[in-house]
Parts: sequence; structure tokens; C-alpha cells
Amino acid sequence: MNQGQCTFKSRREFTKLGFRPVDLTVIKEMEDKFPKIKTIFKAQDLGGWDEIQKKFFDEGAIFDKIRAKKS
Repeated sequence: MNQGQCTFKSRREFTKLGFRPVDLTVIKEMEDKFPKIKTIFKAQDLGGWDEIQKKFFDEGAIFDKIRAKKS
């Protein structure tokens, strides 16, 4: 197995866990599992990367709460 195959399989597995895919092949395979994106936005639209980190990814933030619900 080459590195590309491993990465592809990893991306597919992350998608199965509920993360939106970024690989075009996986997007096509899983398109019925995710709503269509209507509006593309930039990090600055959410307050910039510092605010995004604090709100979504710091200890106990939204990401942790979502993962806790799926456990």
C-alpha cells in the first residue's frame, strides 16, 4: 500500500465519523450524507483564526462537545 492509498482510506474513515470530506472521490461517494454548501465564507467572517480556535477547538469548546455526544 502506498502513502496515497493510506491517505485516501483515512479520509474516507474521517468522513464516516461525520467530518465533511475534502477528497473529490470521497465527496462523490458521500454526497448524500452531507447537505449542499450554499455559502462559502472566510475565517475572518467568523472572527478570525484566534476566535475560531477559542470557540471551536480549545479544551471544552464546541468540537469537544460534539465528539462527547457521539461517544
